[in-house]
Amino acid sequence: MTRQFTEYHPASHYWPLQLVETGILPALAVFAAVRAPRGVGPDRERPRPAPGAARRDGHVQ
Repeated sequence: MTRQFTEYHPASHYWPLQLVETGILPALAVFAAVRAPRGVGPDRERPRPAPGAARRDGHVQ
């Protein structure tokens, strides 16, 4: 046999809870949008060659 427990918030808590949620979700979206480009890209995929190393075409920098 299972029992269910339901918790109700008073009506006076509705708008404060909505405002907190409205603040948290956009903040997470902004954080994700700012953070996402830093983890990908050609600089992150392969290391840079050492200075003076020959390129594939044989040219030395």
